[in-house]
Amino acid sequence: MGLGLRVLDRYMLRLLLPSFYVGISLFTVMLVGADMLFDLADLLIRKGVPLLVVLKLFFYRLPGVIALTFPMSMLLSVILGVGSMSARGEVLALMSCGISIKRVMRPVVVMALLVGALAFVLNETLVTFTNRAADALLRSELSERAYALVQENVFLRQVEGGALKRVIYVSRVKRDGSLEGVLFQEFSSDRLERIVFARRALVEGGNWRLMDGQVYAMSDGGLPSAVLSFKEQVFSLGTDEGSMRGEPLKPEHMSVWQIARQVRILKGQGLSTSKLEMIYHIRLAMPWASVVLSLFAFPLALVPHRGSGKAMGFGLSVLIVFAYYVVMSVMKALGESALLPYVLCAWIPNLLFLVLGYRFYRRKLAYM
Repeated sequence: MGLGLRVLDRYMLRLLLPSFYVGISLFTVMLVGADMLFDLADLLIRKGVPLLVVLKLFFYRLPGVIALTFPMSMLLSVILGVGSMSARGEVLALMSCGISIKRVMRPVVVMALLVGALAFVLNETLVTFTNRAADALLRSELSERAYALVQENVFLRQVEGGALKRVIYVSRVKRDGSLEGVLFQEFSSDRLERIVFARRALVEGGNWRLMDGQVYAMSDGGLPSAVLSFKEQVFSLGTDEGSMRGEPLKPEHMSVWQIARQVRILKGQGLSTSKLEMIYHIRLAMPWASVVLSLFAFPLALVPHRGSGKAMGFGLSVLIVFAYYVVMSVMKALGESALLPYVLCAWIPNLLFLVLGYRFYRRKLAYM
């Protein structure tokens, strides 16, 4: 029996993997055509960015798109792979031999876990790197006026001699150009040396005039060892429109660990962290979407589809993915507005589809 079950696992993987690869290709083309292609065409035609640069931007952004297709492709592979087994009566034949549905499901769960883990690793390493590279390339081609570096809720990263010198965060940019909730994190030899927080600030040429703030000297353990309050201080950073050479550090440039660290620092200064915390929890929840959508699709795939099964399977996959991301978008908006806890909003899509999948599974078992 053990050898037979291993044969079953290999057989199911041979059914699942081709559909998974096809799903990556199809969903990547759909996402590129629906969003990224228009942005790149705008850069090429309206902003005059050279074609070679646009092609580089395309390849830099492609890993993020591919990683996003993993849950969708896993869903499609289950619907097509398990669906083909069901259409040929193989699932019923296995059950008549004493092999349970749970055992048939095992290769699906294992593959989904591996796909989710791969998506997480890609997002935390390659995707964050290519996102930073894409933004750096774009900044080098666009003027400072077209690509403003000082933005709300964006970390501005300054590097000197290849070493991180300073990270700047601005909570709010007012219409008159003044800033509110400004945070400087200053580094020496990659160690956080001090934190400067100012409730208000003005950028005057290459100088930042910080008002009504505190300076925190940091210990080796990363905790404040001394605090100095000030009414006004001027920092010469060379960050006027003509000389700024900082690198905006957006959430999509950071790993979950870096985001968590920034959340702790911002919370310590009483600044809003709702968007960052929402992104943090979504980044933790998204890898599990491969498992959740696979479990949701499994009982649906047990319903045999004759004739145009592949076309129906692809259409069903698109509908399920659309429903999942609609729920996620609504929950993300609620979380960023702090109307519901961030953790709950990030995990509700997974929990909802997991519960629905379990109900479909129980109902299908009752009729088999």
